Amino acid sequence: MKPNPWISNLAVYEPGKPMLELARQLGLESEAGIVKLASNENAWGPSPKAQAAMVAAAAQMHLYPDGSAYYLRRELARRNGLDIEQVVVGNGSNELLEFLAHVYLDHDTNIVMADRAFVVYALLARAYQADVIRVPMRDLTHDLDALLAAVTPKTRLVFVANPNNPTGTKVTPAAVSRFLQNLPEHVVAVFDEAYFEFLDPEDQPALLAELQGAAPRPNLYVLRTFSKAYGLAGLRLGYAFAAPESARLLQRVRQPF
Repeated sequence: MKPNPWISNLAVYEPGKPMLELARQLGLESEAGIVKLASNENAWGPSPKAQAAMVAAAAQMHLYPDGSAYYLRRELARRNGLDIEQVVVGNGSNELLEFLAHVYLDHDTNIVMADRAFVVYALLARAYQADVIRVPMRDLTHDLDALLAAVTPKTRLVFVANPNNPTGTKVTPAAVSRFLQNLPEHVVAVFDEAYFEFLDPEDQPALLAELQGAAPRPNLYVLRTFSKAYGLAGLRLGYAFAAPESARLLQRVRQPF
């Protein structure tokens, strides 16, 4: 039994060590007092309302869930001025990234990303045999003009994490607007906004305006998550906004339940 040959060349993503495991290694009785910084987990924890909802849902664990997350998608759409068909949910935003790779990447394509952005972008590209073009950052910040300059005819996805993980830097709304205006039609922009809620209002790009109205931009995906600001990392709940036809592409590769 032989695996696909490129699989052996993939790097394994090493997540931060669980605090309980570290406590055992250090001979501590509990993980109290250990602060884990690598995963950017919300130290305040989830809202009491979220905790109550999870406790209530536990009684239904013998039933399969609504895989389409209809009510959540409907509320996310309402709050953001979109149609429900423009919202896709995933097992964290990581699974949404995998959907994008599944839809757009193969051995004859590439992605463009900053050299100090979220490493999972590159790991997924390699898993789908796509090449990775890494662009140096400017002052630890995405250089959007340089990302555009790196695009080739084989580029399918350009990733922009804003704010960026792990550098914590942001790009300006004006730079984002200029980037989208100059983005080639054959390239899909993926704005990973896992930390969007930590931006001041004046620093938040108006990306959803690009998806509203009669002619939403077809080559734009905006990814967000409940893991960070809302302290629900363990629940694994992310979501994407896109034009209806672009969202349907992700729904086609989403597994049931």
